[in-house]
Amino acid sequence: GKPAVVLSGYRSWTGLPKPGFEQCKRVEYKQFKITDCIFMSFNYKFLEEYQHLIQNTNLQKGYQEFIHLFRWLRISLQNRFSSFRFQGNIVENNMEYSYFQFSDDTLKQMGLKIVVVFVHSDFRFEIWISGCNRQIQRQYYNLLMQSSLSIFLTPDPDHLDYIVKFPIEANPAHIDCDALLDMVSDTCVQAIHFVNENLKTE
Repeated sequence: GKPAVVLSGYRSWTGLPKPGFEQCKRVEYKQFKITDCIFMSFNYKFLEEYQHLIQNTNLQKGYQEFIHLFRWLRISLQNRFSSFRFQGNIVENNMEYSYFQFSDDTLKQMGLKIVVVFVHSDFRFEIWISGCNRQIQRQYYNLLMQSSLSIFLTPDPDHLDYIVKFPIEANPAHIDCDALLDMVSDTCVQAIHFVNENLKTE
């Protein structure tokens, strides 16, 4: 039957200065009981700062405008690169970096993909050549480590999500959308050419 859920053991949810809380959730079934204890802690300074920003600035509107721009960019690039397969939607990724990706049969066979990235902390677009898994990233990293190419090679293929990146230095808040689209498009072409010229082993 439907379980009865009992919540107990809350600590310091409102009783500052102790941060965090303990939550013990006991789920009672007719046949047995399960006790699931969750111990959590939150940085209330960051939560208060977020509250201030969301209530007193245009942070929310600014982020919504970025998402609108990023979705438009994805659709526009898909129209330009019609022979490539784009993933279903953008990934927002908690304001660390937002991205979408695309590939074709050649890239897929090589275990690679092109990723259009916006790094929020740098407020900058980048184009990444990424592997479909860590093993593939290490393979191409080892190949490029032996070259003398002047590139932005990942320092850690096991923990970072790119092999090579191509930063776009223009500030997207200071150029019109058509110019931005041209810059991103040209950099994607540069990344694809880099794959064809430097990563094909056959």
